[in-house]
This record gives sequence, structure tokens and C-alpha cells, in this order.
Amino acid sequence: MKKNIIPIIALFLITACNQFNSKGEKTLKNGDDTVASIDISVSKLDALTNLVEEEEQQQAKDNKLLFLAHGSEPGWYAQFYGNKLRLIVDYGKDSALFVEKFENLDNPKGYAFSKTYNVCGVDRSIAVSISNTPCVYSASGEKEERNVIIKLNNKTYKGCGSFAK
Repeated sequence: MKKNIIPIIALFLITACNQFNSKGEKTLKNGDDTVASIDISVSKLDALTNLVEEEEQQQAKDNKLLFLAHGSEPGWYAQFYGNKLRLIVDYGKDSALFVEKFENLDNPKGYAFSKTYNVCGVDRSIAVSISNTPCVYSASGEKEERNVIIKLNNKTYKGCGSFAK
């Protein structure tokens, strides 16, 4: 019985030595002497609010359109977001959504991504290459910031791309 009482008494003494005041400060005491005084400025509710705000900011960043690419023969269009790639190919006859992190698209050395997915037992692959060379879109003659090559299931789509404004 005495063995069980000692930890309870020790816990009581430790807890009794800690005092909180209404200013959000914590005072640690050893007997009558103050050992330390700590400012506790963030309450649990504030901390939770901060976590929610950080998550919302991350979601906004992930859902922000970062880069647009397009090409012709056959016509295709790609939208790169922080957390996905939306791709429409063959003049709109086919489309795909790839849920991945697309970061560092503005790397001075260029950008490369490739992955194989298994969809309903069938392997599908995508490879993206963005080079930092100016591109002239042949259909309109417009100059864009980057050359883009996308290979989707062994079919190659070439074109141009620019960062979203």
C-alpha cells in the first residue's frame, strides 16, 4: 500500500509547485522560491486555430494553378496544380487526372516527372518534360516560356507552356 502512495504524493507535490496566473504565465516554485517564470502565450484553442489556418493555406497552395501547357497535332491541353495534373488529349476525346505533388516546375535546370499507374489491372504511364527554352507555338506563332513534352501511354504530345499569372 505504501508503494502506491509515494507516486501519488510525488505527483501532488509536482503539480502543487506549478502555478498559473490569469496573464497566461506559469510560475515554477520550489518551496517558497520561484525557480522559473514562463510565458504561455498560445492557448490550446489558439494552437488548434493555427493548425487549421496552416492546413487551409496548404490546400489553397495545392489547388492553385501553377502552369499551363498545350499543343497541336493532336490537340492537347494540360493544367499543373500543386497537387495534381489535369490532362486533356486528342482534341478532347480523352482526359486524365494525376494526383501527385508537382513542385519545382520553375527549376532553372528544367522539370521532369514520370510514373506508372495501374488502373483496373492495366499499366498506364506518364512522363512530363519541361525544358527552360523559349517555345514558339506553331499554330499561332506566339512565343511562350517553356517547351513541354508529355508522353502518355506511349503517345507523345509536344507543345509549349507558361506559368499561370
